[in-house]
Amino acid sequence: MMISKKALNEIVKKYNIELLVYFGSYGTEFYNNESDIDIAFLSADHLSIQEKLELLEDLIHYHKKSEIDLVDLRTADPVLRHEIAVNGRVLYEKEKNLFERYGSFYKKAIYEQKSVLEDETGKITNPAEQVFDNAVICKKLEVLINYFDEFRQLTDGLTFDDYADNIVTKRAIEREIQLIVENATDINNMILKKMEKGPSRDYYNSFIDLAEINVIDMEFAVKIAPSAGLRNILVHGYKQVEDEIVYSSINNVKNLYMEYIDIMSKFLGCK
Repeated sequence: MMISKKALNEIVKKYNIELLVYFGSYGTEFYNNESDIDIAFLSADHLSIQEKLELLEDLIHYHKKSEIDLVDLRTADPVLRHEIAVNGRVLYEKEKNLFERYGSFYKKAIYEQKSVLEDETGKITNPAEQVFDNAVICKKLEVLINYFDEFRQLTDGLTFDDYADNIVTKRAIEREIQLIVENATDINNMILKKMEKGPSRDYYNSFIDLAEINVIDMEFAVKIAPSAGLRNILVHGYKQVEDEIVYSSINNVKNLYMEYIDIMSKFLGCK
């Protein structure tokens, strides 16, 4: 794919971008025409939801492909940042070796986090260790809350026509749902592991398993668990997703995950 360097320079200047990195299958032997293009970005300034949507739209035009997933390295999960650091391929960097420097930082951060967690493994649980465990999970909950806030900003007051007619908005909402579900199930499995009950065999059952150890009510678990199915459809494309299905799920996702965040914040003692 021949892409104009001038067009790229206009994009990075417009949003004050310091780094653009491909990750995932794009540019590898595993990429095909049906694959998404995964792009991580780092901007000098925090971008608003609207600015992120506009950046996504510009990158869609730039690549002449609508299936683009955009990740903000400022707010990305540490594990994902590590994956990008290891396997990312630079599209743009403001300074020479900038990606290498950030990559080293991301690798070091995940290594240190892993080392601390491994030090705690196998020790007899005491109140101090429980506080540490909860603090780690609360950090993950903060990531989920950020995605949830973005999702609400994207969807508040959104009509069906607004959703159906704007491919950029549509892709952004699908991506937010995916990230919300994935982060919630990560939290579920962290709690299950802490209580020596996990991990669950799949996303759906992570909610059911939490209910079985009385972290959440089974009635609530049965309501929220199907969101894992919607996530699987969006990510893997098991079938063509009708606009009506995703749009009609928006309020349900808002209500269920608002309750989920409240439950987890109280259970973990997050501030």
